[in-house]
Formats: sequence, structure tokens, C-alpha cells
Amino acid sequence: MKLSENKIFSAVITVLILSNTFVLALDRYPVPNENYALEIFNYFFFTCFAIEMIIKLVGLGFKLYAKDKFNIFDGVIVIISSVEIVLS
Repeated sequence: MKLSENKIFSAVITVLILSNTFVLALDRYPVPNENYALEIFNYFFFTCFAIEMIIKLVGLGFKLYAKDKFNIFDGVIVIISSVEIVLS
């Protein structure tokens, strides 16, 4: 079975999405002392999601990857995040 279609792989990604949502909810204004920790978490989750995108692109191929609108959404988020990281 391909890793990109594995149930455990999907479960790990789901846990990462939920964890990322929790960490994003911790961000607040004014910027507290834990801003550095949140930035590290942001890089960690970005890296995980970029690796997920690459695994799915390699495992499924571009055509099958692009057929699933959720994959397109994920890909756009990863691209926007990478632009944000490069610009910051």
C-alpha cells in the first residue's frame, strides 16, 4: 500500500492538523514572551505539511493529487505558508 493512502498516515496528519489548530489558538495580542515557541511550532507544522504534500504528490502523481479538492486546498496553504516564511 502506498504511504500516501495509508490510514495511519492519514491519522497522523489529522492529529497534526488538530494540534496546529490548538497552537494557532494560543496566539494573542499583545505578543507575549512565548512568541518564539509559537514560531518554532509554526515551522514544525509547516515542515510536516510540506512533507505530506510531497509524499502525496510522489505517491499519487499530480493528476490524482489534483483530483481531490482537499489536496488542492492543502497545497495552496503550503505554498502560501512557504511564501510567508520566505518573506519574513
